[in-house]
Amino acid sequence: MFYLLLVSLIWAFSFGITKYVLFDEISSINPALAAVVRLLLSALVFLPFIKKVQNKKLFFQLALIGAVQFGLMYIFLMESYAYAKNAWNVAFFTLFTPIYVILIYDFYAKKFSLKSLLLVLLSVVGAGLVIYDSSSLKETITCFLLLQASNLCFAWGQVYYKKIASTFKNDDKSFFWLVYLSATLTAIIWLLIKEQGSVSLDISLKQFSALIYLGVVASGLCFFWWNKGAKLTNPTSLAILNNLKTPLAVSVSFLFFSEPTNLLALTFSFAIMSLTIIASKTHTSP
Repeated sequence: MFYLLLVSLIWAFSFGITKYVLFDEISSINPALAAVVRLLLSALVFLPFIKKVQNKKLFFQLALIGAVQFGLMYIFLMESYAYAKNAWNVAFFTLFTPIYVILIYDFYAKKFSLKSLLLVLLSVVGAGLVIYDSSSLKETITCFLLLQASNLCFAWGQVYYKKIASTFKNDDKSFFWLVYLSATLTAIIWLLIKEQGSVSLDISLKQFSALIYLGVVASGLCFFWWNKGAKLTNPTSLAILNNLKTPLAVSVSFLFFSEPTNLLALTFSFAIMSLTIIASKTHTSP
């Protein structure tokens, strides 16, 4: 669980950086290009650890995870920012990821746990308390749908990675280059299709600096740590922890960027999230 907590804290800084540096109203980067650069930088992080994947089945499994969990997920996520008024609208529409995680896990396990689903639903309510604002939720259906597609891709990838984790045991870093390479190729294909082969590489220094942080740290290291933590954590806790980044992000904005927030709602959010995490730890095993 340590990896998931660490990543949640780091991700708390990412929403604002992405929305207000990469996609500000004055100079907005091409969303598809942002996905390619971010994923390419993530792949470069694991160059020193490259190890050939001998098992052909594992090769295709890891490539599929990369294409879906990170490639398609980032395509949908980056495109959604064009339809969102602010970073918190994006954060709000990612709240449903835990539901997808637990349902996909139950599908693979061929079972259904009502207790797990109820705990996950409670965590969704808890996380949503700090960012719900009916007056600001006027985005188009396009933004919502893009983010649900992104959520599904990310949810499926972490569950499937957990499912096949026994194949490579503790040697995750030696094979993660393949995951990111597949993700990068997926994003490149989308970029070429979207721009019909004519791609503008217009990125400001400020935007590129943000992409370095987002690509190397928030994506490269954090997605690796997240999937590593996923295989060590029970599915209910994994699902719930997908939303811990939300109250953490609000806290970061309040403490470091002086953004206004409802402290009472934030307190209740952390309380509910903490209770659901504690309850989930004793519910199922990894």
